[in-house]
Amino acid sequence: MDKVTCAVIVLFIFLCYAEILFPTFAPLYYEDSLFESLTVICALLASILFLITAKKKKGRPIKAIFLTLSFMFFFFGMEEISWGQRIIGWDTPDLWKQS
Repeated sequence: MDKVTCAVIVLFIFLCYAEILFPTFAPLYYEDSLFESLTVICALLASILFLITAKKKKGRPIKAIFLTLSFMFFFFGMEEISWGQRIIGWDTPDLWKQS
């Protein structure tokens, strides 16, 4: 894929996201919608794959890199769904709300 094609695709995605081109797509990327769910699934899958890769690699530096990536993608995925608060129905503790 050449640079122009990539630029057009990125511009198209941005325009859809900014609700300029297709406002009807907006419900797809709202909070707790399809795109957020897909993002979480991909992030957690990447976390698992990095963890599996870390177990198979030899050498501490490379294992540390893959374990770090696994942790980062797990953290990102869980943060994307607020650590399950909205799914389970938990509310933020009052002590944390005051801070």
